[in-house]
Amino acid sequence: MSGIRYEEYGASNDGIPFVLYDDLHRTPLTCSSAANWHDHIELQFCLAGEGTVLIDGDRHPFLPDDIVLVNSGAIHYTGTEEYLLYTSLLFDPTFCRRAGFEPTALFFAPRFRDPDCLALCRELVLLYNTENAPYRCAGLQILTLRLLILLADTHTLPPPKIKGVPAHDTVKRAIGYIREHYPQKITLDSLAAVVYTDKYSLTRIFRQLTQRTVVDYINQYRCRTAMAMIADGSSVTAAAEACGFHNMSFFTKTFRRHIGCLPSDCKQRSDD
Repeated sequence: MSGIRYEEYGASNDGIPFVLYDDLHRTPLTCSSAANWHDHIELQFCLAGEGTVLIDGDRHPFLPDDIVLVNSGAIHYTGTEEYLLYTSLLFDPTFCRRAGFEPTALFFAPRFRDPDCLALCRELVLLYNTENAPYRCAGLQILTLRLLILLADTHTLPPPKIKGVPAHDTVKRAIGYIREHYPQKITLDSLAAVVYTDKYSLTRIFRQLTQRTVVDYINQYRCRTAMAMIADGSSVTAAAEACGFHNMSFFTKTFRRHIGCLPSDCKQRSDD
């Protein structure tokens, strides 16, 4: 393992309240080369083999029927010295917040065994993989809520004292500020002042930990937010202005670069 990367997951446009990676096969040759962190609460459950999950510097064994919970913003790495088969479930933060669960305010026990949680996880994965099931989306949302409630009721702990590498804390604060103030004008100078550093240091560590520039991240987040608004019925112009774009030509060019299509294409898809 070398390095740490930030992972970005776009909001779901199909009503599915999570991102699922099912039956992940890992060997020493196929493990990730870097630890990662993201805004989602991540649940992993082991299906076979044996591995280790490193969470914010603490090492946890990962055995069949174990459940590992990675808190929002935690730096983590899942590896094995032989063979590991597991499933990863990342809860959509927007869905969590709408249901009354603030991802950044929850702190879960990192590893435990719970037959009821495991049964819910397996039921959820089975329904997810049954694409023609009636009311599939509604069923997945209900199961996800049941799982979140069970986890919050039985596997939360008092928040620990903050620890970690200051550079990561700086980037996390910068990302949080961008997400709260994306409709407004954000400059490198103003963002650096908010996170108590200079713009040159911020530029360097932001790119190091997210693999993108600050400006690219701001524009990508604005475009993804605009895409969701357009899909929900907003006009292209209204979505662009609400997300901080006041030049439609620049918005269209930026949107196409980050999303891969024209803003109007999202409108057409939502009308289909």
